Amino acid sequence: MAKFSPFLSSLETEKDQNKKCHVFSMKFYESMEKALSKALVENQFELYYQPFICFNTRKIVAVEALIRWNHPHWGLISPDKFIPIAEKSGLILPLGEWIIKQACLDIQEFLSYPLKLAINISPHQLQDTFFLRNMIKILQETKFYPQNLSLEITEGIFLENSTNVIKLMVKLKKMGISLALDDFGTGYAGLKYLNDKIVNIKKK
Repeated sequence: MAKFSPFLSSLETEKDQNKKCHVFSMKFYESMEKALSKALVENQFELYYQPFICFNTRKIVAVEALIRWNHPHWGLISPDKFIPIAEKSGLILPLGEWIIKQACLDIQEFLSYPLKLAINISPHQLQDTFFLRNMIKILQETKFYPQNLSLEITEGIFLENSTNVIKLMVKLKKMGISLALDDFGTGYAGLKYLNDKIVNIKKK
C-alpha cells in the first residue's frame, strides 16, 4: 500500500473539502434559484417602506421601497442574500418590474397625498432593452406620476456600457423621473467623470 507524507495527505484533504464546498455552493445556488422562481409565482415577496422626514416640517416627504422575501420555511430574507442570485440568474428583471409596479400601486392606494417614491434599480435592469418600455407601461397602468418617482442607481453602472445607460437616463429624466446615485463615492466614478460623460452624450 502506498504511503503519503502528512503534507501530501493534508493537500488531498484540502482538495476534497474544496470539492465538497464547490458542490455545496452549486446545489445551494440551484435551490435558491428554483425557490426564487417559485417565490415570484406565489407572491412571497413583500415591500417595506422607509420614510424620509423633512427636518423643518417633521413631515414625511418621501419613502424608499425595500424588498424582503418572506419564505414559508426560511422566514424573512434580506435582499443582500437573494438579489445577487436574482441578478446572476436573470430573475432580477421580472422581480425588478414587480417591485416598481407594486410600489407604485401601494403609494396610490394607501396615501391620499403626493409622496416621492424611491426605488433601487439594479444595473442589470438598466441594461435591459425593454426597461424604458416597461417603465412607461407600469406608470400608465398604475396612473403614477413620473414626477413623484425617483430611481436610485449605483455609480458602478457608468463604468460599463455607460453610453447606453446615460442615454436611457436622459430619456427617463425627460419623462419627469428623478435619478439619484446610491452609495456614491464607494466606487471609481467621480463627479467630473460623470458630468463629462453626460455632457458629451447630450451633444451627440
